[in-house]
Amino acid sequence: MNLFKRVFVASLFMSLISFTTFSQIKNYQLPQTLRLLQLLDESVQLVHWNAEGAGAYNLHELTDEFHADLDGFKDQTAERLRVLRMYPEISHEKLNQNENIRLPEGKIKVQDALQYLISNYEVVIVTLEDKIKNSADDLVTQDLYIGLKGALQLQQWKLKIQQDQ
Repeated sequence: MNLFKRVFVASLFMSLISFTTFSQIKNYQLPQTLRLLQLLDESVQLVHWNAEGAGAYNLHELTDEFHADLDGFKDQTAERLRVLRMYPEISHEKLNQNENIRLPEGKIKVQDALQYLISNYEVVIVTLEDKIKNSADDLVTQDLYIGLKGALQLQQWKLKIQQDQ
């Protein structure tokens, strides 16, 4: 293949990738996923700091682990946005638009804190299930969603174990 044909094929391939990438991002709502992860992390942090009563220390340790994991999940999501030529943005105004994630205020009893978190995790997991179904033509983003869902399900399961003790 001569040089002209190679350059033509390469540029055609790159323009197809760019077209696909920009059209797909609208469907998968990665910025919304990043906002949801930020809200979930904020609720985990508030419980980490404010839970009181029997089992508070165990919950404190568990939420410390979850917070570290969530930082990694947020970073992976933000990096995927950058690969797709978008800039991650998180504003408090946009964070507050999601009424399904509840944030505890002030001190909170351990059992109430566990219920808050279990409910918040469920909101994010259900949202990810929809995103997985709708992202079949972008396997990398779909894989990100599948990984997030599995990791969040594991964290939710650990919270349910704490709740049953």
